[in-house]
Amino acid sequence: IYNGGQGAFLSHPFAVERVHYLRQWLESEEYRQIKRGNYQRSAASGAVNVEAQAAQQAEADTLRRQIEELQREIDRMRRSDSSDR
Repeated sequence: IYNGGQGAFLSHPFAVERVHYLRQWLESEEYRQIKRGNYQRSAASGAVNVEAQAAQQAEADTLRRQIEELQREIDRMRRSDSSDR
């Protein structure tokens, strides 16, 4: 939207207007309070506590199963290829 217009934005300097709003925010009381650390924090109740060891074991089991399936398929293809000769 801002990369065309054949010079339409030359008469309406978007960047200058954006700087104006940024300055207003910078000088606002709300911004000062945030910088001081006075803002609403979300509760940690949504935090996820997962045992890393259990997750790693599950991933290892899945990978092991996939490797076994792949090996069976390779063996099947080899048998099929050798019986075709």
